[in-house]
Amino acid sequence: MKLLETAVVELNIVDRASDNTIGRTLKKHDQASPQKAVGHPAGCQQPAPAKAGAAFVAGMEDVLEVYHRPHDPARPVVCVDETSKQLIAETRVPIAAKPGHPARHDYEYERMGTANLFMMFAPLERWRHVKVTERHAAVDYAQVLKELSDTHFSEAKKIVLVQDNLNTHKPASLYEMSEKAGLTRRLH
Repeated sequence: MKLLETAVVELNIVDRASDNTIGRTLKKHDQASPQKAVGHPAGCQQPAPAKAGAAFVAGMEDVLEVYHRPHDPARPVVCVDETSKQLIAETRVPIAAKPGHPARHDYEYERMGTANLFMMFAPLERWRHVKVTERHAAVDYAQVLKELSDTHFSEAKKIVLVQDNLNTHKPASLYEMSEKAGLTRRLH
């Protein structure tokens, strides 16, 4: 992991990277994989997993090639990811801390629905943005890309997207949703 941390800093992708950040990313990949990978991905101290499929290796090579490109404001590299978060409310007022006694919080809570968070990060542009939506649907994803294209990077000739392999992140999804979202610029 130290090699990966060093590499992302040397490539000026980030100013600083911790092994916690790298570890969370690797853990996220392991949980998302249909078959559990053994070992560490390329660039780490141990060899790449023997069971990594050709599609995974090809995808990693594409991502690494993108990260080695020089900074080009006309073709910004933007990483996009999303997560769903449960919204909760306290059912009882917490008791404040007093000398010799810690604050007390009841473990009971009220569910208040969910929210979807889209995180957009352009490391070489030193830019990031979070968009909150009520649901996680392909049309929401297309709307986020439209906002990315029309508002945040309107001067770019092309936006290079780095994202996971979720089914809504495929080019076919974008074509299907482009009319509904009004997405007219080309993203890669």
